Amino acid sequence: MDSTGFFYENIKVLDTDAVKIGYKKGDKTTHAVVIPSLGANLVEYVYEGEPIIFYREEDLKKGEFTGCPVLFPTPNRVRGCSFRFRGKDYPQKKKGQPRFLHGLVYDEAFVLSDAGVKGDCAFAECYIDFDRGGELFESFPFECRLTLRFTLFEEGLNISCCLENKGEDDLPFGFGLHPYFHMPKELDRTVKIDTEFFLEVDENILPSGRLIPVFERFPGLNAGGVKISRLVCDNDFLLSKGGKAKVSLNDLGRTLTVSASGEFGHLMVYRPEGADFICIENQTCSIDAHNMYSNGLKETSGLLILPPKQKFSGFVTYSLK
Repeated sequence: MDSTGFFYENIKVLDTDAVKIGYKKGDKTTHAVVIPSLGANLVEYVYEGEPIIFYREEDLKKGEFTGCPVLFPTPNRVRGCSFRFRGKDYPQKKKGQPRFLHGLVYDEAFVLSDAGVKGDCAFAECYIDFDRGGELFESFPFECRLTLRFTLFEEGLNISCCLENKGEDDLPFGFGLHPYFHMPKELDRTVKIDTEFFLEVDENILPSGRLIPVFERFPGLNAGGVKISRLVCDNDFLLSKGGKAKVSLNDLGRTLTVSASGEFGHLMVYRPEGADFICIENQTCSIDAHNMYSNGLKETSGLLILPPKQKFSGFVTYSLK
């Protein structure tokens, strides 16, 4: 730990190499833990001793969703486990099995490229390549590198992403994060989102393309907020320009603000009935974005198209005050 109170260290989580970045002030410590080899999963974010993002050991061992999985290049669901782009079909598979949910990298090994303390923050950086001849390239045949940088500062955590198109073709993609925020149902906590509409979906959570006003199903969500303990949700909200989600942690006297750069126009909110968590998932695109785009719903889809030899960058921030 240096004079600023920030530190980083290499640790083990379930006998797997991980990086811990943190900040110590007096007797209180804030930290985040990233496991590069397990999809660059941010498995833990603890603010002054209070769990904000958490994981369950049994879920991590079984490869199930927990912590904060990285969603790329198809956040959320893909209709029929295949997407169409410019007249060509791209079946999505991993290890020979169709991949319906959350993309291709959440269970892949990233390479840790850097970690340390710089100024008033601690950071860890890692990347993954889609190269010709690799399994990832079979489902998503676009040469690229995805780099993530996790930066812990005194009042929050920033996750930046940079995608480099190393190929000769336009690269259609979406990017998202799937954090499991610790929300014990017995606590008095509320969530408010800057949104006016959400996407209509069928029983498989696949979109029709129709937009529904938020007040029709979630009254108060974009006004005074709703109690998380009463919220049952698995919906894709379209964020207002510069929109944020705010979670009032009334028991702690703090507010968790979930914000992102302008490219993140969608916010997936997931909370099953009775759950002790809520997922507030910033995405650059909608559910089934590639197919929505190909079906003429280009603006609603939010699909990003990166030209050859160009780079995309964006970020998501979780801050507490």
